[in-house]
Amino acid sequence: MTRQHENKLTMYFAIQTFLENNAAKIGGLAALVTVVGLFKALVTKIKDKMKEIDQAATGKTKVKAEAEEALLDELIGLHP
Repeated sequence: MTRQHENKLTMYFAIQTFLENNAAKIGGLAALVTVVGLFKALVTKIKDKMKEIDQAATGKTKVKAEAEEALLDELIGLHP
């Protein structure tokens, strides 16, 4: 994720926190309540996608390290 994406994501989280802290004030505006609900759903999707990307990156790193270790073992003759 680029620095710009991280900054936007931080802003989205801050906005969500602000909206949650002011839910009582927002409650009287039906249209705003609907939009806030949609916004929260999108932020949740972003969080889920971030977890998915992190897990994939972790998995790739692990596989790469295992392959490197196997190659080194073969090169130095630990496994005939």
